[in-house]
Amino acid sequence: MPLAIALIFCVVLFAVFLVGIAWASAVLVPFYAYVGLAIYLVWKSARRQADVEAAVARDAERQRSFNDREILECVD
Repeated sequence: MPLAIALIFCVVLFAVFLVGIAWASAVLVPFYAYVGLAIYLVWKSARRQADVEAAVARDAERQRSFNDREILECVD
């Protein structure tokens, strides 16, 4: 009789374990996937913004250099 009780207890424990895995797969995995995707998109957006700012700074410096050369040519 104690063997049967232990066997029933193990089966119930195993069923709870499987339900926990199924719950985690159905609820937690998509949640973490969405969080991971959001973090990736924010990081990518920040990197793209930094690239745009660097390109604008380079273009502004190039334009200033061009303007300085134009002014020097007009003075001569």
